Amino acid sequence: MAEQQRKPRQPAKVERGYVVGVPSGDSLVVVNLDSKDLAQVELTLQGIQAPRLGIHVPSNPSKDREDAPWSWPAREFLRRKLIGQGVVFRTTYSATPNRRIAQVFLDGKDVREDLVAAGWAKVNDKANENTRNKSIARLQELERSARDKQLGQFNKDQKAANRANRNVIYKFDQFELFEKLKGRHITGVVEQVRSGSTIKLYLPETGHVVLVLLSGVQSPVYRFSDDDQEAFAREARFFAELNVLNRDVTVVFEGIDKAKNFFGTIIVDGKNLSVKLLQEGLAKFVDWSAQKTSNINELKAAEEEARTKSLRLWSQPQTAAKGQKKSSQAEGVSRSQLLGRVIDIISVGTVAVLDDRTGEEVKINLASVQAPRLVPRDKLDDAKFTEEEKANAPYAWEAKEYLRKRLVGHKVRCVQEYAREPAKGQSENRSFWSVYLDKKNVAIELAERGYVRVVDHRAGEQRSPEYEELLLAENRAVKKNVGLHAPKSRRPIVHYTDLSIPEDGAGKEPEAAAAGDQPKTFGRKAQQERVTQAQVARLTAHLPLLQRAGRVSAVVDRIFPGGKFKLWIDKDSTMIPFVLHSIRLDKLVETEEGKPGEADPAHRAKVAKYLRDFVYQRDVEIVVDSVDKRGNYAGTLFINNGKKDFAVALLEEGLASVFHPTAQKAVKLFNYKEYDSAEKGAQNARKNMWSDFDPVVEEERRKAAQAKRQAERAARDGVAAEKKSKADILSITLTEIIDGSTFFYQILGEEQSALDVLMKDLNAQNLDSSRPADFTPKEGDLVAAKFTGDDNWYRGKVVSAGAELVVYYVDYGNSEPLTADRLRPLGSAFDLKVLPAQAHEGRLAYVRTPPLDDDFGRDAAAFFKEHAWDKPMVANVQWREGDVAHVVLGDPEAQVFVNAALLRVGLATIPRGVRDRSPLVQKLREQEATARKDHVNLWQYGDIEDDEE
Repeated sequence: MAEQQRKPRQPAKVERGYVVGVPSGDSLVVVNLDSKDLAQVELTLQGIQAPRLGIHVPSNPSKDREDAPWSWPAREFLRRKLIGQGVVFRTTYSATPNRRIAQVFLDGKDVREDLVAAGWAKVNDKANENTRNKSIARLQELERSARDKQLGQFNKDQKAANRANRNVIYKFDQFELFEKLKGRHITGVVEQVRSGSTIKLYLPETGHVVLVLLSGVQSPVYRFSDDDQEAFAREARFFAELNVLNRDVTVVFEGIDKAKNFFGTIIVDGKNLSVKLLQEGLAKFVDWSAQKTSNINELKAAEEEARTKSLRLWSQPQTAAKGQKKSSQAEGVSRSQLLGRVIDIISVGTVAVLDDRTGEEVKINLASVQAPRLVPRDKLDDAKFTEEEKANAPYAWEAKEYLRKRLVGHKVRCVQEYAREPAKGQSENRSFWSVYLDKKNVAIELAERGYVRVVDHRAGEQRSPEYEELLLAENRAVKKNVGLHAPKSRRPIVHYTDLSIPEDGAGKEPEAAAAGDQPKTFGRKAQQERVTQAQVARLTAHLPLLQRAGRVSAVVDRIFPGGKFKLWIDKDSTMIPFVLHSIRLDKLVETEEGKPGEADPAHRAKVAKYLRDFVYQRDVEIVVDSVDKRGNYAGTLFINNGKKDFAVALLEEGLASVFHPTAQKAVKLFNYKEYDSAEKGAQNARKNMWSDFDPVVEEERRKAAQAKRQAERAARDGVAAEKKSKADILSITLTEIIDGSTFFYQILGEEQSALDVLMKDLNAQNLDSSRPADFTPKEGDLVAAKFTGDDNWYRGKVVSAGAELVVYYVDYGNSEPLTADRLRPLGSAFDLKVLPAQAHEGRLAYVRTPPLDDDFGRDAAAFFKEHAWDKPMVANVQWREGDVAHVVLGDPEAQVFVNAALLRVGLATIPRGVRDRSPLVQKLREQEATARKDHVNLWQYGDIEDDEE
């Protein structure tokens, strides 16, 4: 067989390349200029080995590797020498088409020689075996020389080696770094280009490796594991690599988002990468991330240039840049500004501002923050609120209080940042604003205190221009574990008392009601009365604490029509209902009959505006005097740091009137003369509610009303008051208690039995379906009235026939308003001639109890009812005034002397005008003296003045 002849080895092909990357001290990435698709090729230098750089594998930290000594200087030597240069290379081995071992030449010189001569690479073991290769022999000689000179990695100075090592930081607090670098021009080295507008850099100054998204631009996203790329994604990435990969660049950190992505501008060789991408049509302008850049107009112009030329992305059918959402800003709607005064903290994230220019109230939502829900304190057990909302409620209250103190009544500047489409069920867009007080963004203050969370905006969503400052503030709150970021163990425990609403179960109907109580204990009205009584008793129990406290600091939490306030006393964590003592804020519109009717809505609106402007959500001081009959604390309220009585301010503006009968007695609470003078001043000036005031007409009206009341009383009583001495002993049962010493009663005996028969017959008349069409009840008429408490029919007398009929039940003594459909003509068989009215008015003799709306008034009435209601009583009539019997009342079975019992517990006093020295009165005086000595109830502060004397 013929001896085979060995063919001579063909020399490797020489190719041209452009260096776009240097991943290590002995490898580089080039664009193969001789390939059809300009493919990138990674070249490893043949025969040499540089120290190995470390690697970081986020998905598997166990595979992380630190830098070998001198590896970074070696990489930097080669990077600075080759990056951006044109080279030629000869492939000696090819593992894959894009990964090769090669010889690389720069300007005709083997780049390995400079690398080895500087001591940054060694000849590897395999190359050392090939001693006949001249190029290897040359490298070996250069290595020996570098070793002898202790160059590069052969330097034996340990301190120099330590200085050469880089400290790469992969894990760090992005917000903290951003706060440190924000706005600065920092030198960096681009380590990777993930897509045209997403760049990974190493910052030599700090050692951090960061990912930066270019501000104001968005390139198509390049997918490393997907061949189906977005249009021009490869081109955009390739363009960025050509321009910045492994190059020294300057990066300006301009923003950060909730996902901790940095946004910034990258400048290479004095040129802005963002502008270059836009000019080439490889990116689109994004408004929301461009707000922080200093060259927003240049970016827009660069995009317009590419659009005009229909370059690349602009040669395609157009859609918005990915993540670019439409908004008021993106569409070019000018952002409005307003200056105004804050008048209401609606919620933690929403305030109401009164616009100085238009005078209109504007609802302001804070931009880019999410506030905790303001769960009402009395709704913490409500199932409609989530556990998280309930847990965050204390911080919501704290935040609202912070905003109240910070903003209410102050001038602010509001800048509209963006708008969102209306929520379901709403018709208008929601506008979001930045609110500035003393040039400080209020939302940032809230975020720094942990009162709000920063919104995690989706890419492309408009946001606050100070979004990064918000994130930094939130990050500081997270580190301090304050507010919403506090651990559960540090969440505050809520303890507070709400006296502004009745307690659960208040007003519950008794299980069994007494027969004699039927006309007034059943039905909705009676239940409301019981609720009010329970509320009055509850407030009364707390009253001494507030009275002893004197002036109390409070906050006006809410205002209600008619002058009722809900006040928050922070010191005691208590909410109370409050009204101004002896002050009426409503103006009643007269009916056609000349009687007071409904409140004037126009006047109420003026009052509401005034209250909102001057006291709503303001710090005030109060002095509590008493509990009124509607279940409110009554007293005085001071504004302007306690310097101004708010009632006087209302009176001066003609927005309120004085109720003189009680005001004249409250001399210890306020200056009545000042109140009277302020009211008269408003009347003379014809201000607001006094615009149609005529003193002559007003005096005539007052006299007429007084005369009418006297006539009504005379008509009801039957005869004028006439005092006469007459002793009489009666067996009675009480049917109505007016106050602690006034009542109505029925006399036990034949007439009461006759009344029972009469009422049974009356309710058998089928009155529900027999109302005459022409029946029109008039004042003074005797009628059959259907009581709302039990829907039974009783004999009644119409005592008022205005817009609403008021009926007095002649057999029981109580009255109520009724509609005409609940009245029927009273047949002659039930007339008073057949059976006289069975309700008789009585008063406890020798004692006086407080009115119901005064201190202890309701306590006295409750005590009276407890000892005299629903039981046979003995009344010893001392004298009569007309039909009113003044009696000493006793319970023979329980041996209770009601007059004396009231005196003993300090709920009644003996009027100073009593001159009787009988043993009975002496006994009463002894009981009064004991109560005075024990300082109980009315005597708790010692001797009391007799207001009527």
